[in-house]
Amino acid sequence: MINGDYLGIDISPSAVETFQLLSPDTEKYKSLVADFTKEDLELSGEFDLILFVGVLHHMTNNLDQVFCNIERLLSNNGTVIFLEPNAHFLDAVRRIWYKFSDDFDHSNERALTSSEIESLATQHNLELKRGWYSGNIGYFVILQSMIVRTPQWLKFILYKPLTIFDLFIEAIQSRFHLAALIRVYQKAET
Repeated sequence: MINGDYLGIDISPSAVETFQLLSPDTEKYKSLVADFTKEDLELSGEFDLILFVGVLHHMTNNLDQVFCNIERLLSNNGTVIFLEPNAHFLDAVRRIWYKFSDDFDHSNERALTSSEIESLATQHNLELKRGWYSGNIGYFVILQSMIVRTPQWLKFILYKPLTIFDLFIEAIQSRFHLAALIRVYQKAET
């Protein structure tokens, strides 16, 4: 976020175009085609918040560069949030799926453990503020509808009851039973 504005970045030109078409306010909500794994990533200013929702695991060959860019672009005391697949949950199934699906580059994609993320974050001046595991039935039906192909109308009906159910059941489950990990870091002042 720069000066109260929001910037979305994607490597897919069609994703950026779709965002721009659906954006209610193109002055406040901007998007551009860019690659966070590149050393020459040029963005103007610093950001108070950087949010990665299910993308870090697509960049595993370049994680150090991703974290270098985060450290460079995040303002002092800024926050970075990661929501990623949990490597402790059905990892063997995920690896097979990544290998045989045309939707994934299996040589550059794998779920990460919280300790992998923590190690990189620590090396790049980021301090863990909060971390937890999530992801149950609602996670798959609503947020991961690519997997189960949930129609939009059904998501609308199910998101509230499934969210309540997930919150209840997640309280009694371990990291081995939950599909996602969430980590919130803050950049230390330099």
